[in-house]
Amino acid sequence: MRHVFVESNWVFGCCAPTHRQLPEALSLIEEARNGNISLHVPSICLREGAEAIRQKCQPRADDVRNFVRSALERGLLSAAQTDETRRFLQLYTSTISRELEDVQAKADSLRELPGIDVFGLTDDVAQRVFDVRHVPDLKPFDEIILAAILVRNNELREAGVATDTSFCELDGDLRPWDKQGRRREPLCTIYDDARIWVYGDFGLRNPPPPAGWPNVRWANDKWTPIA
Repeated sequence: MRHVFVESNWVFGCCAPTHRQLPEALSLIEEARNGNISLHVPSICLREGAEAIRQKCQPRADDVRNFVRSALERGLLSAAQTDETRRFLQLYTSTISRELEDVQAKADSLRELPGIDVFGLTDDVAQRVFDVRHVPDLKPFDEIILAAILVRNNELREAGVATDTSFCELDGDLRPWDKQGRRREPLCTIYDDARIWVYGDFGLRNPPPPAGWPNVRWANDKWTPIA
């Protein structure tokens, strides 16, 4: 079975107001429910993801209201058009506000879904944070997420339940490549050593792993079979 790690941006994609949700993030829930993959998410991401939703998804309609008022005064909108726009804005703000009221409960409910492992931050994770602090430009929260994934990945492998592990990461700070697609060190080596393939989407497509993964290693600017 494939074991897939996700973090706060996946929680955002699943639990944001409906118009901001990501179909591919939701599809991972169905894949886990159907037993095709096992999803793993650090417990701290449920809180951080919900907070990001509250901050980024607040209904901001004031600019539109001010424009409508000005457009009516200048004769750019009729009274009927203005009323219709105001009704739309009321629906927009009330619907999103309702959804945001329950966002933490919605995020927490992910732990109850089949095929999803919400794991806590252990002493081993705290120790591993110190080991990854040499990675340039990582924020403290990113250090925690990276350490948590590395520790949990190691636990799964030592238990013999996972040989195919990957990480879906939309956050550029934790991706092992830059905007030009070049390898970023030491992140690349950290993921390679852990045998974790990092995808830049929730569709488990891009970038595709090299032929022979995970039994190949990057050396001399190419993928080489592990002896």
